[in-house]
Amino acid sequence: LMDSAGNIYFTDPPYGLDGFETSPALELDFFGVYRLTATGELELLVHDLKKPNGIALDEKRHKLLVSDSHPGKSQIMIYDLKDDGGVSNGQLFYDAVTYEKQGPGSTDGLEIHSSGMIFATMPNGVGIFNWDGKLLAYLAMGQVTNVAFNTDESMLFITGPKHLYRMQLK
Repeated sequence: LMDSAGNIYFTDPPYGLDGFETSPALELDFFGVYRLTATGELELLVHDLKKPNGIALDEKRHKLLVSDSHPGKSQIMIYDLKDDGGVSNGQLFYDAVTYEKQGPGSTDGLEIHSSGMIFATMPNGVGIFNWDGKLLAYLAMGQVTNVAFNTDESMLFITGPKHLYRMQLK
């Protein structure tokens, strides 16, 4: 995820490693949220989430959203984005643990629509939120992993382990 200044924000969950968090390839004892500055400096922004995964940035609101996809702790966190690119004031945006009973998956991919609505994968589906963290709609569709818009945001693409869905928005 790149901001307008060329900084790259990313998470480093253990997915992709054999054994995930028990992998001998792990080099750190935590999973973090990072910023790689446009000048090449790497900064740790958040180190206290179990499995930070999806990430979305709203520069106008100065907010960073991060999903934590740890089973039993499916949640989305929100942070204030400071002028220097760091984050502060981490708060729970949405607790999706109750949806873990509905089916497989976890909080994962996030996208912010230009209308201000936030689309986020959750256990067993996709949630649509406002900036107060209120769930406006829940689309139950089985395990999903990520969301993305086409260029004019008229379509929402949703990925799953074995599927790619396309949803008309306009």
